[in-house]
Amino acid sequence: MGTQRCASARPTFALAADETPFGVIVFDRDGSADWANAAWTNLTGQSPRRAQGNGWLDALAYTDRADAASQLKAVMRGESVEPVEWRIRAPRRRPGRWARARFTCIHSEEREVTGFLAFVDDTDDAHVREAQLRYQATHDPLTGTLNRAQFIEHMRHALARLARKPGTLAVAFVDLDNFKEVNDTHGHRVGDHVLATQAQRLHQALRPSDVIGRFGGDEFVVLCEDLGSRGRRPRWRT
Repeated sequence: MGTQRCASARPTFALAADETPFGVIVFDRDGSADWANAAWTNLTGQSPRRAQGNGWLDALAYTDRADAASQLKAVMRGESVEPVEWRIRAPRRRPGRWARARFTCIHSEEREVTGFLAFVDDTDDAHVREAQLRYQATHDPLTGTLNRAQFIEHMRHALARLARKPGTLAVAFVDLDNFKEVNDTHGHRVGDHVLATQAQRLHQALRPSDVIGRFGGDEFVVLCEDLGSRGRRPRWRT
Protein backbone atom coordinates (compact mmCIF):
# COMPACT_ATOMS: atom_id res chain seq x y z
CA MET A 1 0.00 0.00 0.00
CA GLY A 2 1.43 3.38 -0.98
CA THR A 3 1.72 6.41 1.20
CA GLN A 4 -1.43 8.48 1.59
CA ARG A 5 -0.41 12.09 0.95
CA CYS A 6 -2.22 15.37 1.61
CA ALA A 7 -1.49 18.89 0.44
CA SER A 8 1.38 19.55 2.87
CA ALA A 9 3.19 16.25 2.27
CA ARG A 10 6.37 16.26 0.21
CA PRO A 11 6.18 13.69 -2.63
CA THR A 12 9.94 13.07 -2.68
CA PHE A 13 10.08 12.38 1.02
CA ALA A 14 6.93 10.25 0.78
CA LEU A 15 8.54 8.00 -1.81
CA ALA A 16 11.65 7.63 0.35
CA ALA A 17 9.59 6.94 3.48
CA ASP A 18 7.77 4.09 1.76
CA GLU A 19 11.11 2.33 1.25
CA THR A 20 12.01 2.38 4.94
CA PRO A 21 11.43 -0.71 7.12
CA PHE A 22 10.04 1.35 10.01
CA GLY A 23 6.83 3.32 10.34
CA VAL A 24 6.87 7.03 9.60
CA ILE A 25 4.21 9.60 10.47
CA VAL A 26 4.46 13.24 9.39
CA PHE A 27 2.74 15.93 11.45
CA ASP A 28 2.09 19.53 10.54
CA ARG A 29 3.06 22.45 12.80
CA ASP A 30 -0.16 22.01 14.80
CA GLY A 31 0.59 18.36 15.57
CA SER A 32 -2.01 16.95 13.18
CA ALA A 33 -0.84 13.88 11.24
CA ASP A 34 -0.58 14.57 7.49
CA TRP A 35 0.28 11.07 6.34
CA ALA A 36 1.85 7.75 7.25
CA ASN A 37 3.93 5.35 5.22
CA ALA A 38 3.31 1.75 4.22
CA ALA A 39 5.43 0.35 7.07
CA TRP A 40 3.10 2.05 9.57
CA THR A 41 0.20 0.21 7.95
CA ASN A 42 2.10 -3.10 8.03
CA LEU A 43 2.88 -2.63 11.71
CA THR A 44 -0.51 -1.40 12.93
CA GLY A 45 -3.02 -2.53 10.32
CA GLN A 46 -4.21 1.09 10.14
CA SER A 47 -4.58 2.69 6.71
CA PRO A 48 -2.60 5.90 6.08
CA ARG A 49 -5.85 7.83 5.68
CA ARG A 50 -7.10 6.63 9.08
CA ALA A 51 -3.83 7.82 10.64
CA GLN A 52 -4.44 11.44 9.63
CA GLY A 53 -5.35 14.05 12.22
CA ASN A 54 -5.38 12.33 15.59
CA GLY A 55 -6.33 9.00 14.07
CA TRP A 56 -2.83 7.59 14.54
CA LEU A 57 -3.52 7.40 18.28
CA ASP A 58 -6.27 4.85 17.61
CA ALA A 59 -3.57 2.40 16.48
CA LEU A 60 -2.07 2.37 19.98
CA ALA A 61 -3.22 0.54 23.08
CA TYR A 62 -5.65 2.68 25.01
CA THR A 63 -3.29 2.98 27.98
CA ASP A 64 -0.49 4.45 25.79
CA ARG A 65 -2.48 7.08 23.89
CA ALA A 66 -2.31 9.88 26.43
CA ASP A 67 1.45 9.45 26.86
CA ALA A 68 2.00 9.38 23.10
CA ALA A 69 0.03 12.62 22.66
CA SER A 70 2.00 14.21 25.52
CA GLN A 71 5.29 13.20 23.92
CA LEU A 72 4.31 14.85 20.66
CA LYS A 73 3.28 18.03 22.48
CA ALA A 74 6.60 18.09 24.32
CA VAL A 75 8.46 17.96 20.99
CA MET A 76 6.23 20.74 19.68
CA ARG A 77 7.29 22.85 22.67
CA GLY A 78 10.92 22.31 21.72
CA GLU A 79 11.68 19.81 24.48
CA SER A 80 14.01 16.88 24.00
CA VAL A 81 12.15 13.56 24.23
CA GLU A 82 13.84 10.17 24.59
CA PRO A 83 12.63 7.24 22.46
CA VAL A 84 9.61 5.61 24.06
CA GLU A 85 7.81 2.30 23.68
CA TRP A 86 4.18 1.89 22.74
CA ARG A 87 1.92 -1.11 22.66
CA ILE A 88 0.25 -1.37 19.26
CA ARG A 89 -3.47 -2.06 19.50
CA ALA A 90 -4.37 -5.63 18.53
CA PRO A 91 -7.76 -6.93 17.35
CA ARG A 92 -9.92 -9.35 19.31
CA ARG A 93 -8.21 -8.60 22.62
CA ARG A 94 -5.00 -10.31 21.64
CA PRO A 95 -1.80 -8.78 23.05
CA GLY A 96 -0.50 -6.12 20.70
CA ARG A 97 3.04 -5.78 19.42
CA TRP A 98 5.62 -3.52 21.02
CA ALA A 99 7.06 -0.62 19.06
CA ARG A 100 9.67 2.03 19.84
CA ALA A 101 8.89 5.58 18.73
CA ARG A 102 11.16 8.60 18.29
CA PHE A 103 9.93 12.12 17.54
CA THR A 104 11.91 14.81 15.76
CA CYS A 105 11.33 18.18 14.11
CA ILE A 106 11.21 19.07 10.42
CA HIS A 107 13.07 22.30 9.65
CA SER A 108 13.00 24.56 6.61
CA GLU A 109 16.19 25.86 5.03
CA GLU A 110 15.81 28.87 7.30
CA ARG A 111 15.76 26.52 10.32
CA GLU A 112 12.11 27.24 10.94
CA VAL A 113 10.09 24.33 12.34
CA THR A 114 7.60 23.30 9.67
CA GLY A 115 6.39 20.02 11.13
CA PHE A 116 7.28 16.91 13.05
CA LEU A 117 8.15 13.28 12.38
CA ALA A 118 7.60 10.07 14.29
CA PHE A 119 9.79 7.07 13.47
CA VAL A 120 8.31 3.82 14.79
CA ASP A 121 10.27 0.55 14.96
CA ASP A 122 8.78 -2.88 15.61
CA THR A 123 10.52 -4.12 18.79
CA ASP A 124 8.21 -7.03 19.64
CA ASP A 125 10.76 -9.75 18.82
CA ALA A 126 13.27 -8.05 21.12
CA HIS A 127 10.67 -8.01 23.92
CA VAL A 128 10.00 -11.72 23.43
CA ARG A 129 13.72 -12.55 23.56
CA GLU A 130 14.17 -10.38 26.66
CA ALA A 131 11.25 -12.07 28.41
CA GLN A 132 12.66 -15.49 27.53
CA LEU A 133 16.08 -14.56 28.92
CA ARG A 134 14.52 -13.22 32.13
CA TYR A 135 12.55 -16.43 32.54
CA GLN A 136 15.59 -18.62 31.91
CA ALA A 137 17.61 -16.63 34.45
CA THR A 138 15.03 -17.05 37.22
CA HIS A 139 13.37 -20.44 36.62
CA ASP A 140 14.36 -24.07 36.63
CA PRO A 141 14.12 -25.26 33.00
CA LEU A 142 12.79 -28.72 33.87
CA THR A 143 10.01 -27.96 36.37
CA GLY A 144 9.23 -24.31 35.69
CA THR A 145 9.63 -23.49 39.38
CA LEU A 146 11.92 -20.72 40.60
CA ASN A 147 15.60 -21.54 40.75
CA ARG A 148 17.56 -21.35 44.01
CA ALA A 149 18.77 -17.74 43.57
CA GLN A 150 15.35 -16.38 42.67
CA PHE A 151 13.63 -18.25 45.50
CA ILE A 152 16.10 -16.79 48.00
CA GLU A 153 15.35 -13.34 46.57
CA HIS A 154 11.63 -13.94 47.12
CA MET A 155 12.41 -15.06 50.66
CA ARG A 156 14.32 -11.85 51.36
CA HIS A 157 11.40 -9.74 50.16
CA ALA A 158 8.96 -11.81 52.24
CA LEU A 159 11.04 -11.32 55.39
CA ALA A 160 11.25 -7.58 54.68
CA ARG A 161 7.45 -7.41 54.38
CA LEU A 162 7.14 -9.37 57.60
CA ALA A 163 9.39 -6.88 59.38
CA ARG A 164 7.19 -3.99 58.25
CA LYS A 165 3.89 -5.72 58.99
CA PRO A 166 3.87 -8.63 61.47
CA GLY A 167 2.19 -11.77 60.20
CA THR A 168 2.80 -15.44 59.58
CA LEU A 169 4.72 -17.21 56.85
CA ALA A 170 5.76 -20.80 56.38
CA VAL A 171 8.62 -22.49 54.56
CA ALA A 172 8.28 -26.16 53.65
CA PHE A 173 11.07 -28.38 52.35
CA VAL A 174 9.85 -31.16 50.06
CA ASP A 175 11.93 -33.95 48.59
CA LEU A 176 11.17 -37.32 47.00
CA ASP A 177 12.06 -40.46 48.91
CA ASN A 178 14.21 -42.98 47.04
CA PHE A 179 14.33 -40.78 43.94
CA LYS A 180 17.79 -42.08 43.03
CA GLU A 181 16.28 -45.53 42.57
CA VAL A 182 13.87 -44.13 39.99
CA ASN A 183 16.76 -42.77 37.95
CA ASP A 184 18.85 -45.90 38.37
CA THR A 185 16.02 -48.26 37.48
CA HIS A 186 14.07 -46.37 34.81
CA GLY A 187 16.52 -43.77 33.54
CA HIS A 188 16.80 -40.01 33.81
CA ARG A 189 14.03 -39.38 31.30
CA VAL A 190 11.50 -41.01 33.62
CA GLY A 191 13.10 -39.25 36.58
CA ASP A 192 12.67 -35.87 34.86
CA HIS A 193 9.01 -36.68 34.24
CA VAL A 194 8.55 -37.50 37.93
CA LEU A 195 10.11 -34.18 38.97
CA ALA A 196 7.96 -32.18 36.54
CA THR A 197 4.85 -34.01 37.79
CA GLN A 198 5.80 -33.31 41.41
CA ALA A 199 6.15 -29.59 40.64
CA GLN A 200 2.77 -29.57 38.92
CA ARG A 201 1.12 -31.24 41.93
CA LEU A 202 2.69 -28.72 44.28
CA HIS A 203 1.26 -25.87 42.19
CA GLN A 204 -2.17 -27.50 42.30
CA ALA A 205 -2.03 -27.83 46.09
CA LEU A 206 -0.95 -24.24 46.72
CA ARG A 207 -2.46 -20.81 46.31
CA PRO A 208 -1.47 -18.58 43.37
CA SER A 209 0.44 -16.32 45.77
CA ASP A 210 2.60 -19.15 47.14
CA VAL A 211 6.09 -19.61 45.73
CA ILE A 212 7.85 -22.85 44.78
CA GLY A 213 11.56 -23.20 44.15
CA ARG A 214 13.78 -26.08 43.15
CA PHE A 215 17.02 -26.20 45.09
CA GLY A 216 18.51 -29.07 43.11
CA GLY A 217 17.97 -32.75 42.47
CA ASP A 218 14.66 -33.79 44.02
CA GLU A 219 14.59 -30.90 46.54
CA PHE A 220 11.78 -28.34 46.41
CA VAL A 221 11.10 -25.44 48.78
CA VAL A 222 7.71 -23.76 49.26
CA LEU A 223 7.11 -20.27 50.66
CA CYS A 224 3.63 -19.40 51.93
CA GLU A 225 2.83 -15.90 53.21
CA ASP A 226 -0.20 -14.43 54.97
CA LEU A 227 -1.28 -17.54 56.86
CA GLY A 228 -3.26 -15.72 59.55
CA SER A 229 -6.63 -16.96 58.27
CA ARG A 230 -7.44 -20.67 58.12
CA GLY A 231 -9.63 -20.11 55.06
CA ARG A 232 -6.66 -18.77 53.12
CA ARG A 233 -4.24 -21.58 53.87
CA PRO A 234 -2.93 -23.89 51.13
CA ARG A 235 -4.80 -27.13 50.64
CA TRP A 236 -2.16 -29.84 50.70
CA ARG A 237 -3.11 -32.82 48.60
CA THR A 238 -1.18 -35.97 47.82
